[in-house]
Amino acid sequence: MNDFLDAKSLAALLRSAGALTAGAIAAVRTREQDSTWAQLTRIEVEYDEAAAGERPVHLLLKRCRGDVATTPSEVEYYTHDYVNAPGAPLVRCYGAHYDADAGEYWILLADLERTHRNGWAGEPGLGYGFRLADALAALHAPHWGAAPQQPQFELDAFFGHVRLGLQPLLDAAGAELSPRRRDLLRRLFDEHPQRMMRRVSDASGFTLIHGDVNPGNVLRRRDGRGPVLLIDRQPFAWSLTRWLGVADLSTAIVHWWPTDVRRRCERPMLQRYHRALLRRGVTGYDFAQLYADYVDCLVLSVYVAVEWCSVPQDVERMRWLWRMQLTRALRAIEERG
Repeated sequence: MNDFLDAKSLAALLRSAGALTAGAIAAVRTREQDSTWAQLTRIEVEYDEAAAGERPVHLLLKRCRGDVATTPSEVEYYTHDYVNAPGAPLVRCYGAHYDADAGEYWILLADLERTHRNGWAGEPGLGYGFRLADALAALHAPHWGAAPQQPQFELDAFFGHVRLGLQPLLDAAGAELSPRRRDLLRRLFDEHPQRMMRRVSDASGFTLIHGDVNPGNVLRRRDGRGPVLLIDRQPFAWSLTRWLGVADLSTAIVHWWPTDVRRRCERPMLQRYHRALLRRGVTGYDFAQLYADYVDCLVLSVYVAVEWCSVPQDVERMRWLWRMQLTRALRAIEERG
């Protein structure tokens, strides 16, 4: 995957992407950067005098292998799923490749470090929430009606994995988790899977989802203007990749936003998301159904917290995170009775 970091090979990639229409690259400078799930290389490009076209100066090479490279999802995100989709909230991609045999892939993207920062850098609120709702509608509308292709198999894989964390979480939480909430957790795992399976019978509301709209996967402009962009669609083999679109919105705000901010913003954001879907041609999905789906998807935020405890070393290491996520998700569920 390092082969094309020389000037000649990188120029060939940019020509294939239509970003270099004449001339050549004179020099390439690189800088490595650590990341949790990937190896990142920031690239600075210098062109010769004959160069023409888009000629991007700052590029980002992302390389993944291991658990997050078990599917070509992120490569397809940029090269297939939203090609020609109007307003898709994606970073410009100049090339990508997935190697199933090696279990790895690479993606060459525009480096937006100078113009954007991720969602951790700003406080959540309605303005940001509206931009996020618009971005998710743009992401979901092109694949509206795409329900799980093998629902029983996919849900069994999802719950089979997540359920591994339930007892370790209950054990680790100890007296911090009241008997009432322990009963609620067990009831959710007993009853919610069947409810999810019944919901699949109606494809309205289903789409190709991002699956992990945490603040680190949302890019906001440093000047506070313009749309947000969504990055890092990296599902695991057990993840749900086709599900209710509003699930992306619920997981974005329920366990990442303070509860008071979520309460104040969630309904206006849902209304904004619904209007944006309508503008993009989605029909047959009224707001009452969208809101009912949102309430049902609140449970997914519980599953995120429980899943952390499916890995023994994460029970204590990530306690600070799963405890916060669980508390916020249970509050949201309890508010609905």
